[in-house]
Amino acid sequence: MTLSYFNVSFSAGKFPNSLNGQLQITPDQGVTMTSSQEDVATISKKLIQAMVADQTEQESK
Repeated sequence: MTLSYFNVSFSAGKFPNSLNGQLQITPDQGVTMTSSQEDVATISKKLIQAMVADQTEQESK
C-alpha cells in the first residue's frame, strides 16, 4: 500500500479576512503513512501561511 495524499480541510480567519479550502498533502511534502495528525497539521499550516503571504504580496503590487 502506498500513500497518494492526505486531504486537509481548513478554515482560517474571520470574515471579511477569512480563507477556507482543501489541500492535498503529498509524500513530496514530507508525509508518510505513519505521519501523525500533528505532522500533517504542521505541514498544512506552513502551506496555508505561504498561500496567504503570496496573496498578500500580489495584492500589494
